[in-house]
Amino acid sequence: AAQAQAEAAAAAAVEAAEAEAAAAARREREERREAAAAALPAELSAGGVLLSIRCPDGSRCVRRLEPDAPLEAAFLLAEAGWVEQPGTAPLPPAFKLAAQFPRRVFARDGAAAVSLAAAGLGGAQEALLIELPSE
Repeated sequence: AAQAQAEAAAAAAVEAAEAEAAAAARREREERREAAAAALPAELSAGGVLLSIRCPDGSRCVRRLEPDAPLEAAFLLAEAGWVEQPGTAPLPPAFKLAAQFPRRVFARDGAAAVSLAAAGLGGAQEALLIELPSE
């Protein structure tokens, strides 16, 4: 009986630790979302690049940006715009953005130093999707 109690206590401790870690991850993600929203360049009313990012749940984040806006703006749009459904994992900081035709994958490293146009995303409309890192 003592061993069963010890196992139950250990299981409860693990469950509490996992719940705390999940709550901390959600708080960190919310802070990243707020920081991204604050750093996102102003939206154009016309012209520029209409950037549409498909999120893992099928929703879209859309914004019209200057072609010379940094590629980082696309990552900020994804972080600011996608709100995960309850019970799903938060967007990890190491996500990538991908264009399908032709297939191109954009990593966040160096994204602040290259413009959308220089990255090949200078058309009137550009579609990207979020790629999550494989575990």
